[in-house]
Amino acid sequence: MKGGKTFNKVLIILSLLSIFVIAGGVVAWSLNDPCPLRLKQGCFKLETAATPESRAKGLGGRDQLPPGNGMLFIHPSPGKHCFWMKDMRFAVDMIWLDANKKIVMIKPNAQPDTYPQSFCPDQDSLYVIELPAGAAEQNQLTVGNTLML
Repeated sequence: MKGGKTFNKVLIILSLLSIFVIAGGVVAWSLNDPCPLRLKQGCFKLETAATPESRAKGLGGRDQLPPGNGMLFIHPSPGKHCFWMKDMRFAVDMIWLDANKKIVMIKPNAQPDTYPQSFCPDQDSLYVIELPAGAAEQNQLTVGNTLML
């Protein structure tokens, strides 16, 4: 009887491990999606800024943001996350999303010379996407739209 209990425990452990491996594979696949953001004008590859250091640096110091590219800022919790154009050399569209990925604010065509002005949403956000200037208008993004990330 003792052997049967041990066998059952091993089966449970192996089943749980299988679930974790499958779930981990799905998460890894979604993170490596070659097109994490699909909009009317096509696919946008998003570089992720999820650490305090990467969020602080953002796209600052770069000479350009190639078409079809952007940056996804992931904050640890919802809040009124403000952005500025420190060390930026080109204009971007800033798009704030809540926890459900619904657009709560868009700052189109934010220019480098606006620094040190900050742009802050009226509502809490969890994510911010920066895309090349004009992308929000070209893709007909408006407050209230939900994006699939």
